[in-house]
Amino acid sequence: MELSKAADSSIVQRALWHAAIVNYIKCFGGGVRTDLDADLIYGGNALAMEAYRYFRELRNKHIAHDVNAYAQCTPGAVVNKEGHQYKVAKILCTSTFAETIQQDSFDNLHNLIADARKAVEIEFDNLCAELTTELEAKPHAELLASDSVTCGVPTLQELFRQRKAAALSQPGRNARKKKR
Repeated sequence: MELSKAADSSIVQRALWHAAIVNYIKCFGGGVRTDLDADLIYGGNALAMEAYRYFRELRNKHIAHDVNAYAQCTPGAVVNKEGHQYKVAKILCTSTFAETIQQDSFDNLHNLIADARKAVEIEFDNLCAELTTELEAKPHAELLASDSVTCGVPTLQELFRQRKAAALSQPGRNARKKKR
């Protein structure tokens, strides 16, 4: 993939870049969903782990929380020549924001996401196989008596509440994670 060089799309491009990084790193975060494990996905590849850590720190310390030197605001004063009525002509402020989207970084993020997706697809297929085996062992009548799958439209009130973790146990995922 190639980045667009169009100047008129720079704000949109930066917003999409930041959104991609935030959403990618969110997959490794935890919370109510099962998080991905960077060591399991990238552990055998030192360059991939370095790139993962770069994007994690970029998200945590620049994009989401702005606590490092990648964004700065430096105040200053313009001092008049001696003899002017006022010594200070103007107070000003210089703002700088490090651009982190370059083709190499874009390629790195694209590759990290592709590797993570592949790991998720493999894990999903493994879990589906385990669940299929588990369900195949049950009597047909018990399967038919199970609750139906339902999906609902979230309400405005749910915006303010944390969702509950999935009720379905995840046999392979959690067990494999704890064995490390």
